[in-house]
Order: sequence, then structure tokens, then C-alpha cells
Amino acid sequence: MRLVGDPWQLGAVESGGALRLLVHDVGAVELSTLHRFTNPAEAQATLQLRAGDPTALDFYERHDRIRDGSREAMLDAAYTA
Repeated sequence: MRLVGDPWQLGAVESGGALRLLVHDVGAVELSTLHRFTNPAEAQATLQLRAGDPTALDFYERHDRIRDGSREAMLDAAYTA
């Protein structure tokens, strides 16, 4: 059986974190190349963000991907999008 996923991605509510458990406790094999991004810079920024590198936010800021506002405004914007 092969389980495929991203152990760093947030799981569903109450998921048990099976992928993260396999990676950390069992030593599962991990893919080293991202396949879901067509922009190599975005793929790199995602890896940096995953590792906790705050400079990754520069990519998202340069590409107008960061928004701010009140909780209500952000919920409305997310719903509208």
C-alpha cells in the first residue's frame, strides 16, 4: 500500500495525522519534488513556509496574495472568493 500526501499540510478536523505519524515514527519515504505548482518560485516559497522560514512571505507579498482585515471582512472575502 502506498499512502500519498503532505504530512505538513493541515489535516481535516480530528484527522489523526496519519501521514505525519508515518513520517516521524516509521520513517516513511517522502517525495522531494513538488508537483502541484507550475511556478518554481511558488514551489520554493511553499517549502520555505513549511520549514517556518518567514522570508517565504516575500513571494506571497510580491504576488499580491496577502490580505488583511477584520475577522468578519476576511470571512466575507473567503466566502465570496
